[in-house]
Amino acid sequence: MRFFLHLLGAYAMVGLIAGAASAAQCEGSIAEDEALKAEDARYAAQIDNDFAAMAGLFADDLVYVHSSGAVDGKDSYIERLRSNALRYRAMRRSDVKVRVYGCVAIITAQATSM
Repeated sequence: MRFFLHLLGAYAMVGLIAGAASAAQCEGSIAEDEALKAEDARYAAQIDNDFAAMAGLFADDLVYVHSSGAVDGKDSYIERLRSNALRYRAMRRSDVKVRVYGCVAIITAQATSM
């Protein structure tokens, strides 16, 4: 999976996942279940505060827009979690739609996080 765009509830997360290639450089295609597995891995890393996993999953150019309007990049988002300024105990999604365009997967859903 090369490119990841995720809109959940009132926040957005945009970035590259699992590799340094941009969408313009990607080859092949991604399956819907692969995109959802990557999403599950992100949820697990955030819930478990697995900073090493997050560093590997999130692209260097990640942009995370919180429901408050605050914006983080990869490093500042991981640091926000590391400092416990933000903590996820559970994350669930519903009304999931996955759209695949070659090696680009766009996932939209309603999210609940605790």
